[in-house]
Amino acid sequence: MKWEFELDLNTEGGLELSNRLKQKELALNFGVRNEAIYTEHTEYDKNFPSLLKTSPSEVIPFEPGDIIVNSQCFCFALVEQTSGYQKIGKLINMEGFSAENFLPFSQYGFINLVLSYEKIELKIAEINKKIINIIFIGLILLIILLIIKLIFKWKTN
Repeated sequence: MKWEFELDLNTEGGLELSNRLKQKELALNFGVRNEAIYTEHTEYDKNFPSLLKTSPSEVIPFEPGDIIVNSQCFCFALVEQTSGYQKIGKLINMEGFSAENFLPFSQYGFINLVLSYEKIELKIAEINKKIINIIFIGLILLIILLIIKLIFKWKTN
């Protein structure tokens, strides 16, 4: 399965995760609980340092698909909940993302998820580059045709 997500770059955790994903994709081990898919850098994936220096003190509500972190844990919320985490983003498409779909994986201890960075603006820039190349090639061909026409007109005079 593949889910797209957006990060809140105005949060410490969202900005930190974005910066890490710009450097390389991350393959992380996540545990599965009734309320969240989570990784704790001390328990499941020691190679993934915390996204926050200190845990938030405010307890706020979260919805399924919210990406939440504290100083020990990085989670994808599966159900509505209230906790002392920072919301750093949200899944864009939720198809197949539910507690019922993930609970069978909890018997294995953890699942592996790969997080990668793909920015839409990069695709637009690539398309714009191709359009500019096509226009440039068209202009060159037009200039060549004008030169050929001028040469034939000059030879006939």
